[in-house]
Amino acid sequence: MEEKATDQKWIFLHLPKCGGTSVASGLQRALGVGPEGFIDPVQTREWVQRDLPDGERAEGSARLFRLRLTLLREYADRGDPLIFGHFPLDEHLLTKRDTEYRWLTVLRDPAQRVRSQFTYGLLTREPSAVTSVSAVKNRWRSYLGSDLFQFHANLYAYYLGGHAVGFDPERMDEMRSHAKENLRKFDVYGCLDDLPDVANDFRTLTGRDVDFRRLNSSTANSETKEQMRVIEQFEKSVDMDQLRERTQGDIELYNLARR
Repeated sequence: MEEKATDQKWIFLHLPKCGGTSVASGLQRALGVGPEGFIDPVQTREWVQRDLPDGERAEGSARLFRLRLTLLREYADRGDPLIFGHFPLDEHLLTKRDTEYRWLTVLRDPAQRVRSQFTYGLLTREPSAVTSVSAVKNRWRSYLGSDLFQFHANLYAYYLGGHAVGFDPERMDEMRSHAKENLRKFDVYGCLDDLPDVANDFRTLTGRDVDFRRLNSSTANSETKEQMRVIEQFEKSVDMDQLRERTQGDIELYNLARR
């Protein structure tokens, strides 16, 4: 079992704001590997943004997904033992029977994930906007009416099933259908709230213990205690029932991953 565990290879599809930093670190320790197979989300987004016209957003674009997909294939071809980062699922790699790779992913309650994505974006890209709860609420109202929100509200469909239909928002039902089929093919998958179960499934396949330590949060990126207070107060004010209504598509996928 030890020899088999040492030789095996894993692809961890890190869905944004789903505890991926904790999972990736745990997998690196368990497998005894370094960061060589990391597909950097910030760097790849910046590369794509350089080539886009002013006002056009790299995040959520088919162009960014295809760049990350190319890197995934390159890393798999060179045989990195652990490939991880924000990249879309490659159905060919997933279903290829002679591949050495096994697949793992973790999902989070979509409403909580979207709220976290919003606050993380403010704190890391526009911290000067976090001046008061009312200021953050104004940004939130604008965000809820944006194309970016529509992408974030359907993020699981894009990442898990978008490749087959070109990451086309007009074909959301097809993306979601592919995503459901693909999720069931993962060797290990689960939810952020059930990481011990994910660890147990990994242990069953590999014979290796894995420790998923919670390492990241939006408040961890706050520059000051006042920003932390503002974000915490804002998060308490969000109508989560309404947000769950608007993320129903991704909730269907999340429910597939629940125990």
